[in-house]
Amino acid sequence: MLKALIEAGMTQQGIADAIGVTQPTVFRALNGAELRYCIGKELEKLYAEKSGGAGFEADRRQAERRRGERRQGERRA
Repeated sequence: MLKALIEAGMTQQGIADAIGVTQPTVFRALNGAELRYCIGKELEKLYAEKSGGAGFEADRRQAERRRGERRQGERRA
């Protein structure tokens, strides 16, 4: 969810402000640290609020596809 929010244009600080944590907490979560349950629920709410429909998910999938294409290009080079 964090990666999708960032790909949709939110900053780590913006996410942190919205869910009530610090920016370093968001950074650590992006790098694999676990969030407390109550913070995870806030993140789910934010994700649901921002996603609002299929368009958000489609944007996320498109960004993932572009990343995959870049990786393939780098492997070929």
